[in-house]
Order: sequence, then C-alpha cells, then structure tokens
Amino acid sequence: MSSTGIEISDCAASPPPLPVQGDGLVDERDYAGRQIQGAREVQEDRYGVIPPAEFAGAPGSLLLVVADGMGGHAAGELASSLAVDTFAETFLISGTACDAGRLWDGLEEANRRIGREIEVRGAEVAGMGTTLLAVLLRGTLLRWMSVGDSPLYRVRGDILQRLNRIHSKAEELAELVQLGKMSAEEARQ
Repeated sequence: MSSTGIEISDCAASPPPLPVQGDGLVDERDYAGRQIQGAREVQEDRYGVIPPAEFAGAPGSLLLVVADGMGGHAAGELASSLAVDTFAETFLISGTACDAGRLWDGLEEANRRIGREIEVRGAEVAGMGTTLLAVLLRGTLLRWMSVGDSPLYRVRGDILQRLNRIHSKAEELAELVQLGKMSAEEARQ
C-alpha cells in the first residue's frame, strides 16, 4: 500500500457508542455498496462487506473494507483487489484478541501480499498501490483502520463528521499553510 501515514482506532480509546436507530434493534443495520468507474478504462476500486454470519458467534458485527487503487499507476485494480480480499481473510482468522490488533494484522498481511505480487510479476505491476479503509462495527462500537486518502464520515442527524485523517501530501501542505509554516503559494508549487 502506498501512503504517507497509517491510522488505527485504538481498543482503549473507543469513540462514543453509535446511537440506537429506529425501533431500537441495532443488529438490523442496512448496508450497500456501489461503484462508479468514471473515465478510467478499468475499475481500480474494490470493496468488501463481511456480514455478521462470518464472525462465528458475534452478532452485531460487520466489517466493511474499501480500497481505492492508485489511478495512473500500474495495476491499481489488482492492488485494491488483493488488499480487500487479504485484509478480510486475515482479519477473520487472526488469533489476536484485540480488534485493533486484528485490523493491524489485516493491513500487514495485505501489504505483504501486494509486495509478493510485485516480486513475482516484476515490471508489469511495479509501483502498484492502493488506499485501504476498514470499518469494524461490533454492536454499538466502531473501530477503523485508515491508510491513504479515503475519508470515513459519521452522520448523526444533520451533522457530518470526518473521523479519520487523510494521508496525502496535499493535506500535509494545507496543514503547514494553516500553521503558518508555509505560504499558500509555496504549497501550490
């Protein structure tokens, strides 16, 4: 994976519980996914939904994984596919007790898998990369892992809140401008 940072929500520092919706049945969540290819020749993005049934006796659990293959680089579609599949498989079989550790295990193995693919295929896929955003719901708790520039938002009523940091050079430069360490003109250049 390619990024300028990695973020993982910590087991000890959980965000506030998600509010109970509708008739109070938290486990009756609705989820959907949709992709739009855009102007590219191939779809370079991939997502996966791992439903509660896969979590061996853990009702109310749901794992969502999104990978945005790096456009303009070699094999973004392969990188995103490998990342989602490997992350989900590793998360589900991880022997780590802490969910944050399981998220980390998934990321590490996905990164290794992409690296092995580059070694095997060589120049054909050199430079391939992807972002990765994994969101784990366990009952009313929300945890996530974020690498790259895929944003995670929480919507509560009329309030839209970004939960994760965006790991990109543009964000770093904007932060430097905001702190007065660089001019806007310098950042544009």
